[in-house]
Parts: sequence; structure tokens; C-alpha cells
Amino acid sequence: MPPAVRSSFWLLVAGFVAGVAVAPFDPRPWPKWRDIPDPMAAVVTGLLLVGILIFIALRTYQGRNWARWVQLILLLAAVPSFLRDAGARLAVAPVVGFIDMLLFAAEVVCIGLLFTPTANRWYHRRSPE
Repeated sequence: MPPAVRSSFWLLVAGFVAGVAVAPFDPRPWPKWRDIPDPMAAVVTGLLLVGILIFIALRTYQGRNWARWVQLILLLAAVPSFLRDAGARLAVAPVVGFIDMLLFAAEVVCIGLLFTPTANRWYHRRSPE
């Protein structure tokens, strides 16, 4: 595994841990359970999404070329919503909003590392694609 891919992996792990650690300090209100039509469905859906993201991340770091492309597509899909909400985050909670911005920047770097020349060569050798 090239150093760029290994660094990307550890940056992804660090970003996830930091995001979980910062979440309790976010002063924005969480949705009330009574406002969610089916709380159990929301929990199951959330766990399913986290499981899918972990599966894709593991496949990326096992050398599956398709998985790094899926990560890139997911990142690109998240950009419009992140940009739309960035101002609101900073206005309500400047410190948490700034940390969110740093974590998003780290995610961009993480995905960028997966497309460096050495990573490209490694993925093309590892994948039958």
C-alpha cells in the first residue's frame, strides 16, 4: 500500500473520531423523537448507512478501484449541501462550524490522496478493472 493511501486511511479514521467527539458540543437542536414519524426506522436507516460507508472505506483500503470512485462521487454529492449549510453552522456555533469545515477539508484531502500517481498505479495493479 502506498504511503498516500495509508495516510488517506488514517486521515479518514481521525476525521470520523473527531466528528463523533465534536457532535455532543454542537449547540444546534437535534430533532425531537416525536417529530420523526418512525424513530426505529430512522435508527435502522442510520446504522445501515454507516455500515455501507464502512464497507466502502474498507474496500478502498483493500485496493478496490471502484470503491475509491464511489468515495469521490459521495464527496462530490456532499459538496453542495456542505456549502449551503456552512454559513448557518458558522453563525450558530462558530467553533463547531470551523471544526466542521476543517473536517470537510480533511475529507477532501483524504479523497485527493487516493488519486495521486502512486495510488493510481497501486489501484490499477490491485483491481481487475
